Amino acid sequence: MLSVVLFREGLVNFPRVFEGTLRRQNRFGRLRADSIFLVNHHIERVMVESGFADKNQTKVVGTPRMDYLVRRAYKVRKQLKETGTGEKEKRKILFLYFSPGKFQKGFSDDDGLWRPPGVPHALFLQVFGTILELGHDRSDVEILIKVKKDQPSIHYLTETFPDIGQTLKKQKNIKIKDDVDLHKEMETACGVVGLNSTAVLESGLFGRRVILPYFCEFRDSEWSERFGLKEDLSAFDVAEDQSDSRKMLERCLVDPVAPARQITKRLDLFNEWVSNLDGLATERCIAELNRLINRQTEKQSN
Repeated sequence: MLSVVLFREGLVNFPRVFEGTLRRQNRFGRLRADSIFLVNHHIERVMVESGFADKNQTKVVGTPRMDYLVRRAYKVRKQLKETGTGEKEKRKILFLYFSPGKFQKGFSDDDGLWRPPGVPHALFLQVFGTILELGHDRSDVEILIKVKKDQPSIHYLTETFPDIGQTLKKQKNIKIKDDVDLHKEMETACGVVGLNSTAVLESGLFGRRVILPYFCEFRDSEWSERFGLKEDLSAFDVAEDQSDSRKMLERCLVDPVAPARQITKRLDLFNEWVSNLDGLATERCIAELNRLINRQTEKQSN
C-alpha cells in the first residue's frame, strides 16, 4: 500500500534550530513511508542529512495553505503599485505577539547543543510598552495584538503590565485577539510588527511596512543568535530603540507602503523559507500524488 507523509511547516533559519531539528529527526529513525512532501529545500536538507529519508523519497512542493495568500497578496501589491493605496487599508497596526523566553540565559541542552536564550524580558517590556502608549495617545488608531489560540505565554503580558485589563476597558481601540483571520488583518493593516516568525514573512507579501523591533542594545546579546533575520534586515523597517519604534509606528499611519527594494527582498525570503510564489503548492501535491499512485499501479500490474 502506498504511503505518503505531508510534513508540517518549519522555520529553521538560524543554526541552533536547524541543527536541533536535524538531531530530532535522526532520533526518529527512518521514514516508514514511500515519500514525504516538504515545504522548502531547507527542511529537505534536514530530512536527508539526518538520515531520516533518502533524497529520492523527498519532494519539495511548497505550502498548500499559502496558495490563496500568495495570489491575494499579489493583487494587493499590484493595486498598491498602481494607486499607492490599498482598497481596504485601515488606520490599524497589527502586532504579532511574542513573549519573553522561559530561559533568559543560554545553556547546553541534552544533545550538547548550545541553546540561546529567548526574547529578553527588557525587550518585551519596551516593545509592548510602546504599543500600549501608542494606543493611549492615538485613540483613532486600532491596535490589534494577535496571539495564537490557547497561547499560555500571554500571561507574560498581564504580569508585566498588571493594569492591562483596565487599559483594555478604557482604550477600546486596543484589542488582544486569537480568533481573527490573520491574513485578512495583514492585508488591511497600515503596518505590522513582529520578530523572527513565519507570520512576519507572510505579512511582508502585502507590500506594507513591516517593523522589526531588533533594538541595538540587544543585537550583541546571546538572544540575537536566535534571531534568524539578521542578514535580511534590509527587507524591513528595523527599529534601533524604543523611541525609533514609536516613530516608525507613526510613519506607518501616513506612509504605509514599503519601498520597492524591501518588497523584492521579502518576496525572495518568502520563496526561500515559506512557499513558492506561484501559488501552486496544492497542484504540485496533487500531481505528485497522482504520479506515485500511477507508479504503484504499474508495479502491481507487472
